Amino acid sequence: MVEITTGGFALKFIHISDTHFGKVYKNIDINASKILIEERRRRFEYVIDYAIENRVEFIIHSGDLFDNKDPDYVDMLFIRKCLKRLLDKGIDFYFIRGNHDKKDGIFFDDLSNVYEFSGFEVTKYDRGGCVIHGISQLDSDLRNPAEMLKRVEGKVNVAVLHSNVQNPHHNNYMPTTLNELKNLSFDYIALGHIHIPTELDYNIIYAGSLCPVSKKDAGPRGFYEVEILNKANARFIEIEGVTFNKYNLEINSIDETEAFINSQDRNQILDITLRGFVEYDELKNIKSYLESVKSDYGFVDFSYELDLKIKDDIVHPMYKLLLSDLKQGDFLEDVSFTEGYSAREDIDENFDEIKEIIDGLFRR
Repeated sequence: MVEITTGGFALKFIHISDTHFGKVYKNIDINASKILIEERRRRFEYVIDYAIENRVEFIIHSGDLFDNKDPDYVDMLFIRKCLKRLLDKGIDFYFIRGNHDKKDGIFFDDLSNVYEFSGFEVTKYDRGGCVIHGISQLDSDLRNPAEMLKRVEGKVNVAVLHSNVQNPHHNNYMPTTLNELKNLSFDYIALGHIHIPTELDYNIIYAGSLCPVSKKDAGPRGFYEVEILNKANARFIEIEGVTFNKYNLEINSIDETEAFINSQDRNQILDITLRGFVEYDELKNIKSYLESVKSDYGFVDFSYELDLKIKDDIVHPMYKLLLSDLKQGDFLEDVSFTEGYSAREDIDENFDEIKEIIDGLFRR
């Protein structure tokens, strides 16, 4: 591996990724969805403000600027306004297209400070002492970007990629390995695609999504401020605001569950999985309680892994369902009975009522 040296050349920039403008939240409270849409714009403006106040040279965006192939006109105008502010302050903006972005058409071509990387080959922008390399994704792109990049000697080398680096839980677009990226001997590799901020190495980093895109995006959100003098020094800057947080709670006591929820910061969206045994007579109480919690708190989504107790001496695992996967009418198909189950007639007798109660728990 070539030892990285910048020859004393100093550089400061911002690395963001996966802003997903235009994201529609389908599985959360409608008011929470509206807040997250505004939250995304607020956070993007925060990055612009930070860049101007701290006099960075440029901002890098590592893909998925938009959430779909047909960007919303209002979002386009908003982003353009923000980029124009950067232009007025002499700050450049570099971006690649990720798997969610539209693959054709030109964005912001009237702004002289905006630079896009081609998806057909590596594009290089030479800033004098620094060269920024990047390649946008094509549809279902399985090319290995590490095989396409080559360091320019005597310069600071920065790469911008929307790539899966050995993560089995994400779409395997532009797959590569950490060792292959290290062997490139680049000064900094700005990654996008994985939404959790992740430092694979001191200079090979996923910035994560700027704003929560789904319930999976739990924890802090923000961006990286990168300074390079001899070697890269990347610092995560958290942007405070609405977050997703997931909890598993036993439903042995409704009072305990209520106390937990009431103790939580209201500046978050709770994704709570309730677990435990439920008496048949308690189903109505649970439904009433959960409805009141959603009304009072606003941003709570519940999942359920409950065992329905029909008789004192028999516990039947009626269902283990996740709210995000359940559709109205699925209840009947998801009920299964243990062979020879002696309380079947008890369930049959009250089945319509049980179904109505449980369907009510999951109704959007």
